[in-house]
Formats: sequence, C-alpha cells, structure tokens
Amino acid sequence: MMIRLLLSSLVAFAVAALAVWTTSKTAVKLGFVDPPGPLKIHRGPIPRLGGIGIFFGFLAGAALAIRPVHPEAWRVLPALILIWLSGLLDDLFQLSPLVRLTIQIVAGVIVALVYRPDLYAVDHVAALFYVLKTCFTIIVFTNAFNFLDGSDGLAAGGGAIAAVGFAIVMARQMPEWSGIAAAIAAASCGFLLFNFPPASIFMGDSGSTVVGFLLAVMALRFDFSVRHTSLVPLIIVAIPLIDFGLAVLRRVSSGRSVFEGDRFHFYDLLLQKGWSPRSVALCTYALAIGCVALALTIKD
Repeated sequence: MMIRLLLSSLVAFAVAALAVWTTSKTAVKLGFVDPPGPLKIHRGPIPRLGGIGIFFGFLAGAALAIRPVHPEAWRVLPALILIWLSGLLDDLFQLSPLVRLTIQIVAGVIVALVYRPDLYAVDHVAALFYVLKTCFTIIVFTNAFNFLDGSDGLAAGGGAIAAVGFAIVMARQMPEWSGIAAAIAAASCGFLLFNFPPASIFMGDSGSTVVGFLLAVMALRFDFSVRHTSLVPLIIVAIPLIDFGLAVLRRVSSGRSVFEGDRFHFYDLLLQKGWSPRSVALCTYALAIGCVALALTIKD
C-alpha cells in the first residue's frame, strides 16, 4: 500500500506540474489571462487556467491509488467533473453565481446518493436531512477555497496541507481514501511550483473549486454522528472555513450579496499592513499545519 501511495503521489505531482507548465504557455498565447483590477493584487496579466493541471494531476494519481474494485470513489467522478467544468467555464466566460451554485447543489446530490445508496429506503425526513447536509458541506468547502484563492499560494498550499491531514487520519481505516487525499496534496504541490509567490499562473475557479470539492468529499467520509470524529475535518480545514464564514457575515451584515467580492479577507488585511505575499503564504501554511496537528490529537 505504501508503494502504491508513493507512486500515485509522484505521478499526480509530475502530471500536474507538466500540465500546469503547458497550460501556462497556451493560456498566454490564447489570451486567457487574469488582468489587474480593483479586487486583484497582481499588477500585470497572469494566466489563470492552472486548475486544468490540478484536475488531470489528481485524476492520474487517483487512478493509481484506487483499486478498480472500489467503485464508491469512482462514482463521485461525475460530480467532480461537473465542478471542474463549471469552474473552467467560469474562468473562460464568467458564469453567473446562481448557475455555479446550482451545479454545486447537483454535485452534492450525486455525492449523497453515492455515499448513501439506500436513501430511497430510509425515512423521507432523514433522507432529506442527509442530502441537505451533504449539499451544504459541498457548497461551503467549495466556495471557502474559492474565497481563499485571493493571494499567491494560499489555496494550493492550504489545500495540500489539509489533504495531507486527511491522508494521515484515513490511513488505517480507509487506506484507499487516504490515497485519494494524497493525490489531492501531490497535484496541489505540482501546481504550487508555479503559484508560490510570486505566482506565474493562477489556478482559477477550475482549480480552487476542485480542491474545495475534493476536500469536502474527504470530510463527508467521516461519520458526523460520532461526537469527536465530527470535529476532525472541520479543524483540518479551519482556516478557509473561518475566512468563508466571516466573509459571508461581513457581506450580509452590510446588505451586500454574498457573491460580491471584497478586499477584507484575512490575507487582504495582512497585505494592507505591508506583509509580502510570500510572508502571508508561509504564515498561512504554519497555521494550517497547526490545525492538522490539533486534529490529529482528537481521538474517536
């Protein structure tokens, strides 16, 4: 299992890095770049399709980590493709927030049916509650990492650290899901080669939403009815979840749409105080590692 895990991680890293490098060159030639703007911190156009590399790097690593006889993990793939395609289309043509939210809900329903194929046979209220809980988790995690992707290296590095945390806690009881988590981490690191400050490419929504969705899938593998275990995924992903929650409260309390961006995320405030993007990234990584360490101390 360890050899399979290492091999799948190396493949995910290599495929992601190669795909990101290729995508970066192609995006510049085709004009798919992220221009400077009032809600941006970069001063020149940067290619924004790095999520393509993360997606294919993850798939390559996961294909080696999962045995063909383990169908549950592969049945989540249609939901992942929906999330990735919606992010890619948004990077290219800008989808409306309502369309993206609808796609995330559909992806959540797919995941709920994969994890609980007996939903048709259980009490209707319990089934509805499970579907709503799954969709809520998918939406929050997916958008939390989208919000985190506002400064170089944050979403990729934070996602990689969280994925390593999931890989560790899943290693004994769910080794194949541990391999999937390792593939997320490796693909994110392959992208981070080009995104660590100063970034030469951005992941875009096709990357941030994929990382968030996959970590939501990891979190949903935990039994949320267990008193202590339910805290583990929330602590592992605490930083983007807290930032997301504060952003929603901030926007709602000021009468603005939750989909309307601003420059008051924690990383924005640090940048405004004179921190460099690299210092912000390293500080965020340290806090993320601390969250993972704290989660590992919690026993079932």
